[in-house]
Amino acid sequence: IVDNDFYPAQSINQQSDKSDSESRFMCRVKVAKDPVLCLDLVSSRCNRQTRNNEAVARMGSLVAVSGCAGDADAMAELPNQDQGTITAVKVELANENPSDRRGPHEMKAKVRKRTKTCSLESGGKVGVSTCRFRPDGRIFGVGGWDHRLRIFGRTSSKPLAVLHGHNENVVALDWAQNSAVSGLVATGAADGRICLYRIFPHSL
Repeated sequence: IVDNDFYPAQSINQQSDKSDSESRFMCRVKVAKDPVLCLDLVSSRCNRQTRNNEAVARMGSLVAVSGCAGDADAMAELPNQDQGTITAVKVELANENPSDRRGPHEMKAKVRKRTKTCSLESGGKVGVSTCRFRPDGRIFGVGGWDHRLRIFGRTSSKPLAVLHGHNENVVALDWAQNSAVSGLVATGAADGRICLYRIFPHSL
């Protein structure tokens, strides 16, 4: 993750000869052996929406949510904590001023939690196609191959709701800009339908 407004191309190129552990501009983490199919990112500090629907955030650390696919039989053999098809990753950003001794001087990422979505008992493939944080960053939605939309809390990745409406894989997901107030979220699926839901309105 590189913000070119802060780091000019020359500075980035100078870092290319260094190891990843020394870089302030890039970090990586292994979340699964299967392909990562979707990803979303939100600031984890003071990220909220005001009553005027203006985003307020302080960049310092981030939470990334990724969704993947996997074989149900192979996944069932993994330890319980590794069976999730959704992974929350905590990312610590490096201090923008290398001469400032406060804060980390390199980007770091670590898996915070893996969460199950589709049922492993169904057999075959399990996976998710889309995941999106609500604009205020407090909850996120996941569209699965089991035709459902699931809602999770950002802090704990705790399941909050399971919504039905599609007959095929959910492949698209979007929140209304004012969804922290309106509660509106939309999904699209391989069945040719768009579903609109109102979930957790007035939850600023």
